[in-house]
Amino acid sequence: MLGRLRQAFAGKRRAAVSFSKKGSYSRCVETVLHIHRAVIIKSGEAREIGLEDAVISMAAVEGFCDRLEYCGDCFSKAALAIDYVANFHPFMEGNKRTAFELAVRLLKNGGYELNDDDATLLFIRDVARGMYDREEVEMWLRRNSRLSTS
Repeated sequence: MLGRLRQAFAGKRRAAVSFSKKGSYSRCVETVLHIHRAVIIKSGEAREIGLEDAVISMAAVEGFCDRLEYCGDCFSKAALAIDYVANFHPFMEGNKRTAFELAVRLLKNGGYELNDDDATLLFIRDVARGMYDREEVEMWLRRNSRLSTS
């Protein structure tokens, strides 16, 4: 059986995975988990004690990291973070807060800042309710972000 499989796939090209891409992917997953952990610890809410590592769907975290490399700029990356994490709920608690923190960091990497205000909070809640698609999230981020002063 194994001989037939080797023979069947011998002529097919396999996608090469470079060590840098693999390392980047692993760092992405670790960063998302780290940000989530920090968000839960920072909240200090009694109902969230012990949920720092409560991942419902590691596949959703990995799916986010898989898609991140295909985003063109910091706005599309931040939009992916908000849309993906707020809607797929990979964590037991803190999905919207984690989505916000990811977006803030991705925008900062691109030289932009996002306000941590009520309008942003309401927007992220609306995204989690399914009121906006990813393109609308990206447009909102472009309108509501500013060049970083630091």
